[in-house]
Amino acid sequence: MKYNKRKRLFLVLAIIWMVMIFGFSSRDGDLSGEDSGRVGRLVGEWFVPGFNEWSEVKQNAFIDKVDFPIRKTAHATEYAILGILFLGAIYEVNQRKRYMIGIPWLLGTTYAGTDEFHQLFVPGRSGQIRDVMIDSCGVFAGVLIVACVINYKKKARKNMNELYEAIEKKIKDAGYPRKISGADVYNDICDQIDGKENGTYILLSKFEDDVVFEYHITIQDEDFNLGILTMKTPEGVFEADFDAE
Repeated sequence: MKYNKRKRLFLVLAIIWMVMIFGFSSRDGDLSGEDSGRVGRLVGEWFVPGFNEWSEVKQNAFIDKVDFPIRKTAHATEYAILGILFLGAIYEVNQRKRYMIGIPWLLGTTYAGTDEFHQLFVPGRSGQIRDVMIDSCGVFAGVLIVACVINYKKKARKNMNELYEAIEKKIKDAGYPRKISGADVYNDICDQIDGKENGTYILLSKFEDDVVFEYHITIQDEDFNLGILTMKTPEGVFEADFDAE
């Protein structure tokens, strides 16, 4: 597999994160308990009104109560991050979804299993199948979230490319004799309408040194509608009606 800079970066980050997880798991039961106890106290201070006025017994009871969810949330979160890093290390643009999600999930779950096995040899710690399952769910959640974001961006990019192609076709069908880029026209329109209020405008743009584009545009909030585009060139004047079917 050919690794580009992005893949190498994510691979290095994944290895660093795995070393950090190993370090967290190497802390004995007492130190690990102190860590989660401090987090539990912070949760109480930040989110529970009047927590600091409680008696020490009541505070400790609260900390003990939230200890389990804090530990398991921490487990799931650290493995969600690991899953995202694995995804970054293996992702290919045209990769099938089952591989894009399945490979990072399998790698993360495998490491979770080895991590729980490692904890069998740490004083005061234990290896739990339940924790492997929680970690595995964390990996899956992290990978799935990023995969959904990637898929959304792909669809948005595809929609924009279709828009650019439609702009180019309209202009070419109008007889415009020069090479044209739909993306350049769209970006030019965005520059022209930047900062303008709602309304109908006729905007002139020097699209090339000897070419002037005249846009008939209606702006409505964050959207705009291009009605007529008149292209004035040395070869002649060409008009594209974007409202016409």
